[in-house]
Amino acid sequence: MPSNPQVSETLHQNRTTKIIGVGGAGCNLIRSFRLCLDSHKLTNVSELVCVDLGIESLPSVDTLYETAAGSLSLKSISLASFGAGGRVNAARAAALRNIAVLNAAVNGAGTVILVAGLGGATGSGVLPIIARAARNAGAVTIAAVVMPFDFEGPRNGKAATALNYLQREVDLVMPFSNKDLGDSMGNDALLADIYAQQDRRIMAWLSLMPSGS
Repeated sequence: MPSNPQVSETLHQNRTTKIIGVGGAGCNLIRSFRLCLDSHKLTNVSELVCVDLGIESLPSVDTLYETAAGSLSLKSISLASFGAGGRVNAARAAALRNIAVLNAAVNGAGTVILVAGLGGATGSGVLPIIARAARNAGAVTIAAVVMPFDFEGPRNGKAATALNYLQREVDLVMPFSNKDLGDSMGNDALLADIYAQQDRRIMAWLSLMPSGS
């Protein structure tokens, strides 16, 4: 995917990193990451943030939790009282109404890593807006996004459109295909196992970024 040639150099210079998960898939990834950051040596991460519409996928709303290590916080941000009902424009509008909150979430980071699933409303609509906010704040912006299975129908078109928008707003984006991973794991693989393996693949990829060393 297209990337800024200065990303690697800048990542070495700006060590403070925030990881922001958007939507249900992104927030699930954040919870997985919180359990295994140390094992993947992403030691410079200062904060994990979950952003969603509604509260179903959020561990809590506007509350900070301390990890066992006592240094890494988890912040949850709800952009609306209810979900977007599958409407990307509604999710985008909620993000724009709360742009001050999103600006504050990315403030002070040298690197912002965004994680989400594309194809639904929240990840597709909100992720590019947060990415733009992060770049406007001077952060190097990296996105790891999960693309849908073929059987998810219209979500594939939404995901492709969202990925196109996102590429304009980030320094580096890496799509992770559920379809390709499922094919490689065979017809007997359970969806839960595919999702868990996808989490591990994304975390392993992030650990290869210069910010994770």
